[in-house]
Amino acid sequence: LTVIFADSCWKGIQKRWRSTEANGGAPPPVSSPASKYMLSPPTHLRREELSPQRAAKERVSSDAFLTRAMADFQKIPGVPRDLDKEGFIAVLRRLIGEAKYLQNNPRLGIHPEEKRAANIVMQELEAFSTKKGGPLVIEELEYVKGRSNLKVTYPGTTSETVAFVGSHFDVVPADAEAWSKDPFSLTVEGDLLYGRGTTDCLGHVALLTCFLRELGRARPKLKRSIVVLFIAAEEGGEKGVGVDVVVNKGKIDEVKNGPVYWVDSADSNPCCGTAGALSWSLKCKGRLFHSGFPNKGINSIELANRVMDVIQDRFYHDFP
Repeated sequence: LTVIFADSCWKGIQKRWRSTEANGGAPPPVSSPASKYMLSPPTHLRREELSPQRAAKERVSSDAFLTRAMADFQKIPGVPRDLDKEGFIAVLRRLIGEAKYLQNNPRLGIHPEEKRAANIVMQELEAFSTKKGGPLVIEELEYVKGRSNLKVTYPGTTSETVAFVGSHFDVVPADAEAWSKDPFSLTVEGDLLYGRGTTDCLGHVALLTCFLRELGRARPKLKRSIVVLFIAAEEGGEKGVGVDVVVNKGKIDEVKNGPVYWVDSADSNPCCGTAGALSWSLKCKGRLFHSGFPNKGINSIELANRVMDVIQDRFYHDFP
């Protein structure tokens, strides 16, 4: 009903604009002798004034890209270009073996224990940690008991960084009866992998773990530090558990010194600049008037529709 009513108001606004434009910008004529008392208030603005033209250079380019060139592996000598499939599957198998305890849906009363997955990653990387004389700086960030985030840094020679953030330890719940295979045990059939979290997102956790392990083993001298943040509470969106509190406590402030790649579900191809949200509220105040003179009132819904029209115009201008 709200949408239908708003659409009706919008059509009324368009009709008024067309009528105004047909009269050279002047209000449409009225037949009543009391017309001078019935004119609309000056808050009724023309659409052209609300939708300024923006220069083409202000648009978001549709040619945005992550990189046009293949990765230059010569910059990280000793790190193999090809994935160690057996090593990757071994890590993933351990992670999916814990998936039953990583399921997350707060509304259903299902809460994960991300620390189980964090422990696996820490065990895989322990031999290359600073505690064992290696280069990897490993920091467990636990703000709610049993719900760990994990930050791993491979230091570079400057303050510049490359960060991989967003790979999460929790998974969405799986109904084992609806699966043809055990969702909590990795099944490998040729090039196909079955199990809860293979793509969202334990597969990414395993991949980055293998990458960090290779960095720790090869110890290449890099200009930029590589920062990886594995997070908790992604699927449930809980506050004060995952990446929100990590950021608020300044634990990854250094990643502002370079590109940040959000590594999550592999349901689509790599994309540039899709993450991010800005929440805001809009309050439009109208003016109450007698129903016999509706044109002297100000409909707050009309005002809100006009604002949304401008926002939509700008959006489609920026993203044609």
